[in-house]
Amino acid sequence: MVPPSMELQRTVSVNQIPPQPSIISAAETAISLSLKKPTSIAPTMTKRRPGRPRGTKNLKPSSQIQPQKKRRPGRPPGTKTMKPPLKNMKSITGTCSQPKTVSRDPPKAVPKRRKAAAVKRLELFVTISVAGADISPRIFPSVQDFLHNHCQAGIFVVERGGSLLNLHLQGVIAIFGTSPLDVKKRLTAVIGWADDRPIGAGVCVKKLSNKGIHTFVRMVGYCLKDRKELHFRVCMKDISDAVQCEGMLLYTFYGAADLKNRVELNPSNIMERALQYNKFVSHHPLGTSFQGCIRRMLVGGHYTPSTGWLINKGMDLTRTTSMWRAYLQPGALTMADVKNIFFWMPRQYPSRFIEGVHPGLQLMKTSVLEDLRDSVTSQSLPN
Repeated sequence: MVPPSMELQRTVSVNQIPPQPSIISAAETAISLSLKKPTSIAPTMTKRRPGRPRGTKNLKPSSQIQPQKKRRPGRPPGTKTMKPPLKNMKSITGTCSQPKTVSRDPPKAVPKRRKAAAVKRLELFVTISVAGADISPRIFPSVQDFLHNHCQAGIFVVERGGSLLNLHLQGVIAIFGTSPLDVKKRLTAVIGWADDRPIGAGVCVKKLSNKGIHTFVRMVGYCLKDRKELHFRVCMKDISDAVQCEGMLLYTFYGAADLKNRVELNPSNIMERALQYNKFVSHHPLGTSFQGCIRRMLVGGHYTPSTGWLINKGMDLTRTTSMWRAYLQPGALTMADVKNIFFWMPRQYPSRFIEGVHPGLQLMKTSVLEDLRDSVTSQSLPN
């Protein structure tokens, strides 16, 4: 049972609710609205300028448009810098019917065929040697065969080197060939060094420069410089006696002297060289004197006196003879020659000025010398 107060309150609240449409009327209203066509609400647009289509704002008038150039027939667009496809070029996929691929890399350059070198007459200087040893005498006949069978003219000799004193073959030849290297290969094959070469052996072939001593005739004289030695052997082809004489004469003009391989003893280095020689070379148990050490140095052939011992001192015949013997025959040098070269003192000659112009002074000089002699004699006598 509801209390009367609650019933009264409920009646009042119900009376205050406004009247609402029914559910059926609301559904009918919704269906009627859905069946009507929706009205599009479009924004207002400004009117476009008549006579100009859309997207042609920046185009030039037809009067200013230049006509397009005609394209070269037969070339598709975009292939201006492309190279034509190579012939017989296989595609990447093999035998498929796909278009052939064209490489953009430049074609490889085909090397040009060099022309064969022309055969010409060469004048060459040849040296055959073995480092640190003498050349074998069995090689000389092979060199002789090469000279007579391959060369037009030339000379080969056996000589001894000035520095290392080793026997070697020296020669100058005139031969037909393409280059000095070609001649070197032919000579190496003839003497048997192409496959089996001794240790340190070598063949040097150089072209003559035709300057100084490096001419054919002068080099003939150079090859004959050891003609008086015991080890000298020679083989020649088409070298006349006149060419030999001319070559030896020209070698005396242009050739280097034998003194180039010797150490000069001058006033500035004679003591230093003598000390080194006495310490490391001279093995005399009792030692030697200074002049004895100098003599042994000169006799060995590796030292020679400098011409500074003769400069500004006059050409004394005795001293010059000793110097000449030291140059030509060092082994025949005597102790007297060493004293004449290194310990020579000028002689005291009377002055011509005193003798010729002032004869009275000569008498005064004579009297002074006599007084000195008498004083020395008196001091030497016992008291």
